[in-house]
Amino acid sequence: MQLWLLANAPQYGGFCANGLSDGHKIRGKRNNWRIYDGKLFLFYAKGGRNSWDFEIEEQIQLASDYWEEVRYE
Repeated sequence: MQLWLLANAPQYGGFCANGLSDGHKIRGKRNNWRIYDGKLFLFYAKGGRNSWDFEIEEQIQLASDYWEEVRYE
C-alpha cells in the first residue's frame, strides 16, 4: 500500500500545477487533476487544468522551476 501511495502521490506536494507554472503557490483540489506521463498533477480549478491542454511540457518545466524556489516556504 505504501508503494502505491508513493507512486501515485501528486506532483509538487499537492499544490496547483498551473499556479506554480504562473508563479504562485496555491493548494490543488483533489477533484481537479490530470495524469500525464504517469504523474498525477492537481489543480485549483478546472480552468487551470484546461490551460494545460497545450504546451504541457513547457508548463511542467515552468512549474518545476518555480517549485524548486518555493517548496520549503
